[in-house]
This record gives sequence, structure tokens and C-alpha cells, in this order.
Amino acid sequence: MVSILKEWYGENATVENDYGYDWMPKLPHEYRDASMIPTWNRMRDGKVKGYFVWGMNPAHFAPNASNARRGLSRSSTGWLSPISSRRKPPTSGRNPGSTSSPARPKSIVCRP
Repeated sequence: MVSILKEWYGENATVENDYGYDWMPKLPHEYRDASMIPTWNRMRDGKVKGYFVWGMNPAHFAPNASNARRGLSRSSTGWLSPISSRRKPPTSGRNPGSTSSPARPKSIVCRP
């Protein structure tokens, strides 16, 4: 860890300032568990304002996919960025049983 901090912070990384470790961004204690299910719960509760989806469709393949769909459908989720190595984005289509109109998404979808 010290080596990477020295590389990042250069001569500013010293023993006196713990090599700049305190300058690193850290998650608040209530967000230490950033795994899928707690993240969906925070999305459902309106505590997560955006989400990056890397190479999968969490509405179908995540553990507890119905909870993932609830989290993604919350109006408080401000943005969603699906990232895929394929040409077809992982979040295309409408969720089965959804009452929202696909023409009026509740979230902004950012595609690279």
C-alpha cells in the first residue's frame, strides 16, 4: 500500500502524514458493504442516486433479481450507466410486469 501511495502522491507522501492514506476517498461506515443486495436495498430506499452496470443485466442475473428490479425502478435513482463489451447494452427492453412506460424512463440512462 505504501508503494502505491508513494507513486500517486510523490514527495508529498511522507511518514508524518501516513503517506497520504487519509487523502484517499473512503465509503461511510453504513456503505462499507457495497455488494449487490445491500446496494439494491439502498437504491430502493432512495440512498443511491446512480449506478454503473458492468457487463450484465442485474434485473435478470443478480441474486434476488426482483429486489434489483425494485431498486432500479425507484424514481430516486437519478442515472444508470450500462457498460458492455457487446454492441447490445445489457439493460435494453422492458421489465416483465412493469407498470412504467418505456417511453418515460424514471432514470437517465447513459450509454458509452
